[in-house]
Amino acid sequence: WTVEARNYRGDWGGTSPVLRTYTASPPQQVRNLNSTHISQTELRFSWQPLDSTEVGSPDTDVLKGYELYVDDGLGGRFTRAYDGYNKPYEYYFDAGGLVPGRVYRAYVRA
Repeated sequence: WTVEARNYRGDWGGTSPVLRTYTASPPQQVRNLNSTHISQTELRFSWQPLDSTEVGSPDTDVLKGYELYVDDGLGGRFTRAYDGYNKPYEYYFDAGGLVPGRVYRAYVRA
């Protein structure tokens, strides 16, 4: 697309160079979320990063990172445990403060 502008006197300026935009689709679901025992109260969550065909746009820079959500280990609400905004090359997070014996549920989104 192009842009044309008019000043306060009503005079039209020149036409801008062609501006290109990309229409992005939602990224595909992040796969292979795993957890590894670190200590009694810590788990390392890791996931497989999206490849260029799964991002949802020909411009792979639209992927700004990943978010990890974990519940309370009692089947309660999910809360964001990791905000990977502007960290698109980080594919793991070490979650601490967990209670031994609980079963934690988690998911990742791009």
